[in-house]
Amino acid sequence: MKKCLSFLLVVSLLLSFSACSTGSQRLNGDATNINNALNTAEEMYEDFIAGKTYAVYADGVSINIHYLSERVNAHPLRYALLDRNGDSVPELCIDGELFVTTFWVSDGTLKLWREENYGSKILRNGNSLQKHYGGAPNHTDYSYVIYSYTGEVACQVTLSVLTENGVDLLENMYTQCVYVENGSDQEAPATIEISREQFDKALASIEKIGEAKLSWKDILL
Repeated sequence: MKKCLSFLLVVSLLLSFSACSTGSQRLNGDATNINNALNTAEEMYEDFIAGKTYAVYADGVSINIHYLSERVNAHPLRYALLDRNGDSVPELCIDGELFVTTFWVSDGTLKLWREENYGSKILRNGNSLQKHYGGAPNHTDYSYVIYSYTGEVACQVTLSVLTENGVDLLENMYTQCVYVENGSDQEAPATIEISREQFDKALASIEKIGEAKLSWKDILL
C-alpha cells in the first residue's frame, strides 16, 4: 500500500507540474510593461550573439559568445528564443556541442538562467527531460527537472530502469524523487520499486508534455 501511494504521489506531482509549470509567475503590469521588457531582452540577446556585450554567471563571472564558442569543436553554436519561466518574455537558448545554455534578463542585466547537458530535451512548459546512463549496476535514468522562475531546480523526479547490454530489463525498475529548493538538496524519499506498467505510465505523463518547438538559427562568428 505504501509503495502504491508513493507512486501515485509521484504521478500526481508530474501531472500537476505539467499543467501549471511556471505560468503563474507572470510579469506584473500591463501590456506596455511586457512589450518594453520584451524589446529590451531581444536587444540584449542580439548584442550578446554579436559579441558586443557580456552575460553574467551566478558567481559574477562575465562571459561572452566567444567563450561559449571555444567550448565546442566543429559543432557550430545556434540559438533560439523560448519563454521558459512563464513571464511572457522569452529566454535566449544557445545550443553547443555538449550543453544548452539559457540566458535571461534580470534587473537590466543579462544573466545565466540555466545550463543543461546536451542530452536534455527542453519541454513546452520550459522544464526538461534528461536521459542519463550509469553503472554499478548498469541503468538508464529519465529525470523530469522542474525549474523555478529564476532557473533553480525546484523539483526533480527520476525514473530509473536497469539495463544489460543496452537493453531495458523492464521487470526490475524503481523510481526516486528528489526535491530541491533554492539550490539546496532537501531530504528525499526512499527509492521505490515499481512495475513496468507504472514506469511506462509515469514516463508517458512526462513525454505527453511534448518537446518545445524551437526555431534554431546558426550563430555566425
